[in-house]
Amino acid sequence: MSILEGIAMFCAGVALGLLFFGGLNWTIHRLPHTRHPMALALGSLLVRTALLVGAILWVGQAIWQRYVAILAGILIARMAAVRLWGMPRTSAAKPPETEGE
Repeated sequence: MSILEGIAMFCAGVALGLLFFGGLNWTIHRLPHTRHPMALALGSLLVRTALLVGAILWVGQAIWQRYVAILAGILIARMAAVRLWGMPRTSAAKPPETEGE
């Protein structure tokens, strides 16, 4: 596998990861407004997972170096998604008090 091919596989992994986690973000924002949240959550999980695994297998073509580059891209996309769409931090949250203090 050439360097150019590895970079292409890494970029494909980033794109796949952003699609997967973007779909998760979309699902989370739709859950409070749906009549059947369990069906939406399970359906989204199944569709996102099937598309991700199918795309990994199709792009990777049974070459382990490609799989490594794709998975590295997905991990980077996950870190970016957590930064972009992570839970907002509130300064009002206090740690639990322990007895005896």
